[in-house]
Amino acid sequence: MDTLPIEGDRRDLTAEEVKTLPHVADSLPLIVLVALVAGGAERFTYYAYTAPWRKVSTMSTRFLLF
Repeated sequence: MDTLPIEGDRRDLTAEEVKTLPHVADSLPLIVLVALVAGGAERFTYYAYTAPWRKVSTMSTRFLLF
């Protein structure tokens, strides 16, 4: 008995779909997520540390020009 698929139900791919559709990973390994979080944290700390120094250097050159 064939029933209409409900949206969100999984079905097997046809041979044509396997050949033509792009292959995409459906989940990321834990190590990739750890690397993304570590990289984001590193960038956050870099900009949080260097932003005050940039502001000071901008202000000091402004005083030197006048």
